[in-house]
Amino acid sequence: MENLPVTVYVALGAIAAAFISGFWSLVNLIISKDQKVSEFRQSWIDSLRQEVSEFSGSLLSLNTSWLYFSATHGGEDVGNEFVRQNVERINKIESQRTSIFLRLNPNEHTELISQLEDLERMYTSPNSLQSGSFNTALEHFVEEVQKELKKEWERVKSGEKSFRYTRNFLLASFIFAGLAGIYLIKQLYA
Repeated sequence: MENLPVTVYVALGAIAAAFISGFWSLVNLIISKDQKVSEFRQSWIDSLRQEVSEFSGSLLSLNTSWLYFSATHGGEDVGNEFVRQNVERINKIESQRTSIFLRLNPNEHTELISQLEDLERMYTSPNSLQSGSFNTALEHFVEEVQKELKKEWERVKSGEKSFRYTRNFLLASFIFAGLAGIYLIKQLYA
C-alpha cells in the first residue's frame, strides 16, 4: 500500500463518498415511504374506529326503537310498518355498513366481513332485532374490530417490514464497518 500514488487515495475517497451518499439517499427514501404508509395506516385505524362507533350506535338505536315499536303496536304487519317508518334510518345504517365494508380487505378481514353480513341480515329483518342474538352478534363484531385495530396499531408501532429490514441492515452494516475499520487500522499500524 505504500507504493500507491496519493491520487489513488483521493479517487477511492471520492468513490466511497458517492457510494455513501447514494446509500443514504436510498435509506431516506425507504424511511420516508414507510413513514407515509404508517400515517395512512393510522388514519385508517382512526376512521374505522369512528365508523364502527357510529354504525354500532345506529344499530343499537334502531334495536331500541324496534323493541318499543313492537311492544306498543300489534298486528301481523308490525315489522313491515316499522321498516316503512324507519327507511331513512335503515338507509343510513346501510351507508355506514358499506363504508366499513369498503375499508376491509376481503383477503385479510374475512371474519369481520362475515359478521358484517350477518348484522345486515339481522337489521333488515325487524324480527331478528328482537332476538338476543342481535346484541350478541353486534358485541362479537365490535370485539373483532377491536382485535383488528390492535393488530394494525402494533404494525404501525413496529414500522413497515421494509423499515425494519433497513434498520437491521444498517445496524449490521455499522457493526461490520466498525470491525473492518478497526482491523484496517491495526493492519496499517502493525
